[in-house]
Amino acid sequence: MSAEPTIAAMLPAIAVLTEIWSTRACSDMLLVMRRVFAALAVLTACEPGGGGPVLSAGEGASSYGGVSVGSDDAGSGGATSSTVEPSSGSAGSSVGSTSGASTSGTTSGDTVDPSGPASEPTSWDLGEPEPDPLAGPPPWCAAKKVDFLFQIHRGPWMGQHQSALIQSFPGIISGIEKVFFKDFDFHVMVMDADTSYWGALFCAQEKNCPGPLGCSVINEPLYPCWANDSDLLTSCDHTNGAGGVFPAGRGASNKRCAVPEGRRYLKAGDPGLSEAFQCLAQVGYSGPANPTPALGLMALLDPDNLALNGPGGCNEGFLREEALLFIVQIANGADFSDYNPYYWYQKVMWMKGWDPRMVFSVGVHQGSPEEPLLCHPYTGQSQQFTDYFENKLQIPLCQASYAPDFWKALKMALALCDVAAPQ
Repeated sequence: MSAEPTIAAMLPAIAVLTEIWSTRACSDMLLVMRRVFAALAVLTACEPGGGGPVLSAGEGASSYGGVSVGSDDAGSGGATSSTVEPSSGSAGSSVGSTSGASTSGTTSGDTVDPSGPASEPTSWDLGEPEPDPLAGPPPWCAAKKVDFLFQIHRGPWMGQHQSALIQSFPGIISGIEKVFFKDFDFHVMVMDADTSYWGALFCAQEKNCPGPLGCSVINEPLYPCWANDSDLLTSCDHTNGAGGVFPAGRGASNKRCAVPEGRRYLKAGDPGLSEAFQCLAQVGYSGPANPTPALGLMALLDPDNLALNGPGGCNEGFLREEALLFIVQIANGADFSDYNPYYWYQKVMWMKGWDPRMVFSVGVHQGSPEEPLLCHPYTGQSQQFTDYFENKLQIPLCQASYAPDFWKALKMALALCDVAAPQ
């Protein structure tokens, strides 16, 4: 049906609506609205031949497109009905009828014959369903790549846990290198969780270092005072978020560890990997009292931080998109970093494509019921951060060795690949 006949046919209907509306009082508003709906219904009706609707008028009634609209003289007291009836063989609907106080003067509507035969139900081709992106093993399983990040607090309260840490390091690296991930391409980085400065703060002052006992203010005879005024310290040694390779302080290795190729992280197959890891991980306990490990983590995960992650950056090559990010936080105290644990968690998940199977988090900072005061059972933000992850393990801080529980975490991570873990 062309546009011109349709518009022309609508004009009489509009006139009828206007006449009805102008002659009704507010008390007859319901009746007027019924007439309006009846007239609107015929705007969608067409003759079978494809032409526009036909307007016919009779005494006391106006018929438009097969719908009768009674004149309803205000003084007649008559009753009016307006009905749209479907043609034979099609499902129909009734607009309804209205009756007045008297049964005289009744007007009934004609039949509307819709244009053409009834159409078939619409069928939508939605195509094949999208595959579940989280179905099956995660991508790092096929790639056989894992990036281990150890964040170890070196605040003064970690002194009581140094023995457990040092005893745990051989078992931890053995579980990675020789048991669970021996066939994987893994990276291992140790990041000082308190990277606001290198070494011990007071030992940077000439009056305290060198002294008769190395750095006298911390009573550490092996402290490398000679590093303060030499070119042995690089910009990366002072950069927040850089992998640590030169631990210094009370109880630390106090030497630059042997890492091949000038990297700030270890790789699978590196010679002397176990000894190098133990050197890196012995960060000591003369760091700041208010640590900010999450700031270092956020810097590490920032792709726009070219000083860390760009070509020639401190951590160049450590993080890989297709690798599992295995985070280990060993802490005895709160995290004083900006924002909150949920923000840190979201930053990690964003970096790993929001795939929960691409991150495993281990927190070694829970207290022990036997020694609640010694272990500081409420470690606040660090513990909350670990809890947000889908794949995680909390390990009590107060125990002789963390290696057995760490092996449990390695086994849980490997189970994501649907393979049997070594016993």
